[in-house]
Amino acid sequence: MLNFIYLVKRVVYSIRRLIYLFFVTVAITLLISCQNVVSTEVTIHTEDTTNYTGDFQEFNDLYQVVTKALVNDNKIVINSNLGVISIGEDKDNLVVFDEIEESLVPKPQNFISLEEAILSNDNQKLLFSIMKENGTETFFQNLNTSKVTSLNYNGEKEYSHLAAFSPDNNKIAYVYGDISQVALTLYDMNKDQYKDIYTTFNILALKWSKSGEFVDFFIERMPYEEDYEERPFSLLRYHIKENNVTMLYHVTYDDIFLWEEK
Repeated sequence: MLNFIYLVKRVVYSIRRLIYLFFVTVAITLLISCQNVVSTEVTIHTEDTTNYTGDFQEFNDLYQVVTKALVNDNKIVINSNLGVISIGEDKDNLVVFDEIEESLVPKPQNFISLEEAILSNDNQKLLFSIMKENGTETFFQNLNTSKVTSLNYNGEKEYSHLAAFSPDNNKIAYVYGDISQVALTLYDMNKDQYKDIYTTFNILALKWSKSGEFVDFFIERMPYEEDYEERPFSLLRYHIKENNVTMLYHVTYDDIFLWEEK
């Protein structure tokens, strides 16, 4: 009888130890995975928001110019000398990255197609997005080392898109989330850190200023908000140094088209 009781106690002890080790392992894994995710409080200013009635002339020359690479048949084509879109006669002047399965290790199993690709100002880095069966995923590639990094730092979220390099080529602003909500996210390449700036239902577009001091972006407003039917979107500005967001204007869908031309 004593032997039986002793055996039961040993079994219980072993089970408790396994459970303890399991939770310790999970905790350590989560800690490691979150080391490069910065949690910070961002101040939101909405008190001076007005309805926009202009033509965005005051936004002329405010934003940096984005250099897009040619995407054709799941290949990215870059002019190696100028770093701009080029389909020239001099084929030796073109760098053609192999199809996506050659660029990514491993290739996503639910890969559908390669979407847009964007070059950094110094032509040393590349952003490209792929369409998958369950969402979109954006990657950052160092063209000097060929290292590829996914911007989907949280595996539970399926969508990352609208990515853009900062003018100094050290940060990436992009939209990251799932079907329930998305966030304006900032990735610091030097620190290998991610920071969610502003979480909302939908973000439609974003641009870096030429100075790199702020990022402007459009969000979709909530249907219960005042004047939603006339102006269902808002233009916001994230100030990098001050780490705050200012809601500038409520706008129409046509306003966004005007703004994207600036």
